[in-house]
Amino acid sequence: MDSVNGIIQRVYKEGLPALEDRRQRASTFRPVVPGEALPEPVRLSLAPDLVSVAVGRRQLRLPRSDPLLCRSVLLYLLEGGWVSLAQTAAALELSAERVRKLRTQLQQRGACSLVDQRTGQAQEYRMAPATKAELIWQYIVNLEEGRAVSAARLKHDLEQRGESCPSAQTIRLHVKKLGLDHLRKKKRRDQR
Repeated sequence: MDSVNGIIQRVYKEGLPALEDRRQRASTFRPVVPGEALPEPVRLSLAPDLVSVAVGRRQLRLPRSDPLLCRSVLLYLLEGGWVSLAQTAAALELSAERVRKLRTQLQQRGACSLVDQRTGQAQEYRMAPATKAELIWQYIVNLEEGRAVSAARLKHDLEQRGESCPSAQTIRLHVKKLGLDHLRKKKRRDQR
């Protein structure tokens, strides 16, 4: 049996719920915390272009054209226990295993982990037409003045002129594609 002093200290620390029998599920003192139990179950409706999340008469419509929004809302509902793994997987059109992995990522790194990390193959060898024109012009100038026409030298010369310049490897590739190497070989033959 608790002493009066112990009861007073417990009530002082915890308030009136300290007087209650803690073996009961519901408390008459503590208010019901929102989110503990939903008055009605969550229903998911799937359409080709829309995922609807409904609770009672309230409805949230998530466009499938925004996959990040769909993933984040549905995974947070899954995390809160409001929808099942199977419902979430069906709504996201993913396997249950993939949904588990996304859920783990969400727990560990937050919503930014749901952004698709695939960037595709980097296209380092693209060059704007204006840059190609400058490259051709610089190649011919270097060739006529007897300077080196190596990719590193061309890159240096283009940068000196304030042009945006790709890597030396990209310059080498475009020199070959444009057939500028042929001009250098022809000039050497003519000089002999």
